[in-house]
Amino acid sequence: MNYPKVCLDNRGNYFITLYLNHKRFRLYSGDKIGIDLKPNSFPFSQRKAKAKILAAEIYKYIYNGNKLI
Repeated sequence: MNYPKVCLDNRGNYFITLYLNHKRFRLYSGDKIGIDLKPNSFPFSQRKAKAKILAAEIYKYIYNGNKLI
């Protein structure tokens, strides 16, 4: 698994992209890993920083042997 990437869609929303077992995941929030983090609910100036935090949390979650729900 590679480190999750922070991406920006054409509507201005940040999301996290990662490939796991040849399957692509696009996550806009921490719901699938059980955390309450929604980067796009913050003002635009803070969204990228919150998305980077989400990417780190997703990586840590998967690295510790957990599976995406």
